[in-house]
Amino acid sequence: MTVRLTGNDFFQLVTNLSASPPETDLIEAFIHDINPLLGEVRLVRVGPNEPLQDHQFRLSSDHFEFDTLQLMGKTSHISMEMQVYLANATHQLSVLLNQRAEIHRLREQNRMFTEKLDYQRKQLANLESTNRDFMDGITDIIISVDRVFNITSWNPAAERFTGVGQAQALNHSLWEVLSEFRTPEIEMALIETETTRRPSSFMQLITRNLKDVYLQITVYPGSAGFFLFAQDQTRAIVQERENKAFMEKLRHAQKLESLGVLAGGIAHDFNNLLLGILGNVSLAMMDLKPDSTPYQCLVDIEQAAKRAADLSSQMLAYSGRGKFIVDQVDATQLIQEMSNLVKASLPRAISIVYELNPGCLPFTGDSTQIHQALMNVILNASESIEGEGTIRVSTRPVVLTPDDIAACYLSENVSPGPHTQIRIEDTGTGMDEHTLARIFDPFFSTKFTGRGLGLAAVLGIVRAHNGTLRVNSSVRNGTRFEMFFPADTPAEEPRVNETSRFTTTWNGSGIVLFVDDEETVRNVGKRLLKRMGFEVLLANDGVEAVEMFARYGETIGLVILDMTMPRMDGKEALEHIKQIRPDVKIVLSTGYSERDVAANFQGRGFDAFIQKPYNYRELKDLVRMVLASTDFLKS
Repeated sequence: MTVRLTGNDFFQLVTNLSASPPETDLIEAFIHDINPLLGEVRLVRVGPNEPLQDHQFRLSSDHFEFDTLQLMGKTSHISMEMQVYLANATHQLSVLLNQRAEIHRLREQNRMFTEKLDYQRKQLANLESTNRDFMDGITDIIISVDRVFNITSWNPAAERFTGVGQAQALNHSLWEVLSEFRTPEIEMALIETETTRRPSSFMQLITRNLKDVYLQITVYPGSAGFFLFAQDQTRAIVQERENKAFMEKLRHAQKLESLGVLAGGIAHDFNNLLLGILGNVSLAMMDLKPDSTPYQCLVDIEQAAKRAADLSSQMLAYSGRGKFIVDQVDATQLIQEMSNLVKASLPRAISIVYELNPGCLPFTGDSTQIHQALMNVILNASESIEGEGTIRVSTRPVVLTPDDIAACYLSENVSPGPHTQIRIEDTGTGMDEHTLARIFDPFFSTKFTGRGLGLAAVLGIVRAHNGTLRVNSSVRNGTRFEMFFPADTPAEEPRVNETSRFTTTWNGSGIVLFVDDEETVRNVGKRLLKRMGFEVLLANDGVEAVEMFARYGETIGLVILDMTMPRMDGKEALEHIKQIRPDVKIVLSTGYSERDVAANFQGRGFDAFIQKPYNYRELKDLVRMVLASTDFLKS
C-alpha cells in the first residue's frame, strides 16, 4: 500500500511540535507522530552516522549534530516525492532543534553569567566590608583633597580625632574644618609635593583637649589633588623622652655610685694614713711639755689631721657608708633644735621661715647625719641668695607612689608608702639644667670658693637612710630641695658599744693581738698599746692572725682586728678565732664606718668597734671599757 502524504502534512506536523513544552524530546515526538502515517514503514533513530545511507535523514545544524533517522520496513511503498517531503520535514525539525539548542545554550550562558555576577557582587560586598573594617580600624588619619583643598574623602580616624563627621567634612575646605592644620610647614609640604610630585613629610605639634599632640604628616600627590596621612606620634615621642630621661637618670645614678665606691675606698685608705699621723702625734705629745715649741707644732699637726678626718667622714657620708648611729628621728623636733645654729650661720639679710608639721611620723636614722645634711642644704641655699632673700624650711607627712619615686634622684632602695618630707626652698638665683644635673657631683660648685662635698654628702646620707630626694630649680626662680625618709620602718641594726672616758689612771697588762694589713697602722697600734702597758703581737692579715692565735690563744686577752685585709678578711678571721676560744675579747677596726660593722658582723660576737683614725686617748678608753670585767685591769 502506497503512502500518500502531502508536504503540507509534514509542515503541519513540525509546526505543531514547535508549540511543545521546552522539556519535550522533539525527535521522539516527531517519530511518534509520523510513524502512524507511514503505514508499514517505520522511522527510527540510529544515531549520528557517517556517511549517510539510503533512506537516512540527518538532523543537524551549523553548530550541533542532533541525530540520524532511518526508514525501516517496506520502503518501496514510500515514493520519491514522499521522501523529499520527509527530508524537508527533518530539515525543519533540525531548524527547530537548533532553535531549542540555542535557547538552551543562551539560557545556560545567562545562568552562568548570572551566577558569576552574583559571585562577583558577593566578592565585591565582602571586599567593601573588609575595606570598611580596615578603614575603620586604621588609626592613621587619611584625608584627600582636591586642588583647591576641598575635602573629597574623610576616614573614620579623622572623624575620631577631630570630632567632625564625614558628612560635615566632605566638600568643605580643609582649612575651615581643620584650621589648626594650616601652618607654614604644611603649606611648604604641599608646594614641594606639587612641584616634585613626590611625598613630603614633617612633624606638627597641635593642641587637642589641652594636650600636646605630635602628628607625623605626609603629603602624597594625587591625580586630582593631594592625600594627607597623619600619624599620631605622641606616645612614641613621650616614650622616647621618658626612655632618654630614664637612661640619663640611670647614667647619673651609676656615676654617683661609682664615685661613691671611689670615695669610700679613698676614705678608707685616708683613715689608715691619718691613724698613723694622729696615733704617733698623740704619743709624741705625751712626752713633751705643753709650752714647748715641738708640742705646739704637734698640736697644729693634730688639728690639721682632724680636719682631714672630717673630710674623710664627708667622703664616707657621700658613699653612704658614714658613721651611723640608729635612733628614732623626729624631723620637726630636730629642725627646732638646730634653729639657733641655722640663724647664727646665715647672713642678716636672709630670713628663714619654718613651717613644721607636728604630725610627722619619726623615721629610723642617725640624727647627726640628718643634721649635717640639712645644714649643707641650708648653707647651699644661702649662698645662692644675692642680697636679701628668704629660706623656707617645712616638714609634712606624705605618701610616696611609684611615680613619685621614679621622679626622684634615688629610687633603687625606696619603697612606696608613708614618708616624712623635709622641704627647703630659697629665693636665690636658681640653676639651669646643666648646673642642676651636676649638683651632686663631688667638689662641684658654681662659686670659685666651693670645693667641698656639701650636696654630694647629702645624697650619700639620704641614700644611707633608704630615702630619696627631689630638686626643682630654674634660673631666677630659686630652688626647692625635698628629702623623703621612710616613716615608721625602724631598722633593727645592732648598737655597737659606745666608748666612755674614765677619769682614773689606768694601765693595761697582758697580751694584745693587733691585726692590720697596713704596716704604718700596725706600728702605731703597737706603740699605743705598749704605752698603755700591753705586750703586743702583730699580724698583717687574717691568715696570720688565726695562726698566731692558734699558737698563743690562751695568753691573748684582746684582739684588735681590721675588717678589710687580703687573703682572709676580718669577718672570716673573727669566726676562726671565736671557734678556737669563744670568750676572747675582740675589737673591730676599719677605715670605713660603724654601719659596715653592723651590716656585716651582726651576731658575730665582737665586743666593740673603733673607727679609724683614732688617737691614744680614744683607743685607751675603748680598751679599758672592753676589758673592764677581765683580769687585764690594774689601777
